Amino acid sequence: MLPIYLSLIDTQEDRDKFEELYYKYRDLMYYVAFGILRDTYLAEDAVQAAFMRIINNLGKLDTENCHKTKAFVVIVVENVAKSMYSKRKKQSAVSFDELQYEVSDDANDLDNIINKLDVAEIVSKIKLLPETDRNILTLKYVYDMGNKEIADILNIKGAAMRKRLERARQRLSTLLRENGGYDY
Repeated sequence: MLPIYLSLIDTQEDRDKFEELYYKYRDLMYYVAFGILRDTYLAEDAVQAAFMRIINNLGKLDTENCHKTKAFVVIVVENVAKSMYSKRKKQSAVSFDELQYEVSDDANDLDNIINKLDVAEIVSKIKLLPETDRNILTLKYVYDMGNKEIADILNIKGAAMRKRLERARQRLSTLLRENGGYDY
C-alpha cells in the first residue's frame, strides 16, 4: 500500500515524512482500529482510510514532535473506525445538523479562565473530559485547526462540529469552575 500512498504525495520531502509516519504508526493504528471494530479486514480498511486523511493534513504534522503526531494519528484512526462501526451496525443517530448553533457566553467565560490558569492545569482538566470532547479540543487548540478541517477529519458536518466544540468548551468551563473553585 505504501507505494500507492506515496504516489499521491507531490514533494519528496512530504513522501519521506509520510513514509516515516507510515512505518512508525501503522501497527498502532491497526491496534486502535481493531479494538473498535473487532474485525481484521475492517480494521485494515480503517487504517487505509485514516492514512488518506493524514495525507490531506500532512503539512500540519511534525515527525519530530512525536506525542502530538501520535495523538493526531490516533484521533484520526479512532474516528474512521467509529464511523465504520456505526455504519456497520446501522445505528440511527440523532443528527446535530438540525440543532441551531448559538454563541454561548460560556465560550467567553472559558477564555477568561484559560487566561488565568497555567497550561498543565488546563491539560489535566481536559484529560477528565469524555473522549469526543478531548479529541475536538485537541484538534482545535493543540493543532490550531479550523472548524472545516476538524469536521473533515472527524467526518462530520460543520454544524455538528461547531455544536460538539461548543459543548466541549462548556464542559471544560464547568469542570474548571467546579474542580478549581474558579468564580468567573
